[in-house]
Amino acid sequence: MIIIGSANILDLEKFQDARGSEMLDPNDPIRVKKELGLGEITENLFSTINTGVRYWPFLLVARDLYKSRSREAVQKRLRQINSRQEQKNIGPLRFSTFSYYRGMFRRVRENNSSDSLDLRRFLNDRRRKYDGNFDFFRRDGNEKKWKRVLVKSMGISGKQFANLLDRLAKYEKRKVNSNDNEIHVVDQAIAHILDNKNKYDKLLWKGAFCYAFLRCMYGINDLGQVNPPTQVKKWTVSLTRALGSPKEKELRHLRKYISLIIKSTTSPPWKNKSKEMKNKNRTVLSNIRFFVFYNLYIRPSPKRAIE
Repeated sequence: MIIIGSANILDLEKFQDARGSEMLDPNDPIRVKKELGLGEITENLFSTINTGVRYWPFLLVARDLYKSRSREAVQKRLRQINSRQEQKNIGPLRFSTFSYYRGMFRRVRENNSSDSLDLRRFLNDRRRKYDGNFDFFRRDGNEKKWKRVLVKSMGISGKQFANLLDRLAKYEKRKVNSNDNEIHVVDQAIAHILDNKNKYDKLLWKGAFCYAFLRCMYGINDLGQVNPPTQVKKWTVSLTRALGSPKEKELRHLRKYISLIIKSTTSPPWKNKSKEMKNKNRTVLSNIRFFVFYNLYIRPSPKRAIE
């Protein structure tokens, strides 16, 4: 089983480097990100959600504390909420981790698109307040409403990915709170999108391509160990087929990696770079938010994780 990050996500490095990508190693994440065109993808794919966000009611807490600049006041409120929860340590406990929820609330608040209108209204409804009672997650249909407005806020890509996750979870007939299923379903979804390009939104397919490419080439898990993902054989077939297709002119500049992608079935070609980046306290892989989406949509309630 592969777990990626404490929230089962791939972290996105800011990729700011004064040296310029032309001076970097061929397998440096900064240069590779530019070559993949990843900036535009991460800006637009699932753009409503934020890395580090797990339980949506804390977005309501972020709303209530939006103007608070006091670290002590924020942490006091988080401790009060945590003390009332059935299971402790669910959600942010510190000012630093709460900043992810503040960031997502700000992202939603400043998004003026029609797709995000229902999500903005949902979060701005002052009748909704979270004080630590887990019943709130499902009370008055909150969970169903949350899932609906969340998916709508991310347009066609969000709707397609949500439908795919629903189908795969049902097909596998496993409990959605199983860690093995969590990895299995998301990785299966990536493989399915890659194999069915014409069925999915172009942006969603590009995101899946980049996700699979980075996982195959670098390979990394939460322990900093490098190893190929469970779906790597399926991914390599899809990646090499796409790169070899004369129809994929936009990917022509990436064909030089075909031989390395094939080798990733035995060992990630750039695993040494992964180790080097870890030693430098730099993240390697890109947050395209597939796992964040999964958690917020399939497992929005902590009871799903503990029941």
